[in-house]
Amino acid sequence: MKYAMVIGTYYRILGWMSLAYLLLTFALAFWTLSTYWSDRLSIDLTFFIWLWLGSRLKRGDSTARKWAIGISVFATLFTLVFILTGVGITYLGSYAFAPPDIRYYLVGAGVILLVGLPGLLLLSRKAREEFRPVG
Repeated sequence: MKYAMVIGTYYRILGWMSLAYLLLTFALAFWTLSTYWSDRLSIDLTFFIWLWLGSRLKRGDSTARKWAIGISVFATLFTLVFILTGVGITYLGSYAFAPPDIRYYLVGAGVILLVGLPGLLLLSRKAREEFRPVG
């Protein structure tokens, strides 16, 4: 398995989906002139990170591998702390979920699967060998 290609492509797809969601939110807010969308408008610039990580991982950059691992560990730990303590409200777009709601835990599990797991796969022995500099 080529970890660089698979995970790099995954992060690029995640980046393009994040950019599409941002543009869709802007379009709905300004074309409909609805206060529903404009009150909940948020600017999420993480698509820059996903696209950068994806392109650098596909090239086999070991620095991007370290960044991907760091972001994945941070996102996983941050999400686990919020899920296990039941603190705060989770926002998914314009929807808010409080801790007793099952959707609160499903959103947290989704974050761990979508953001945490691909980066943590880069910790495997095969991935380390693939990103090892030749020479």
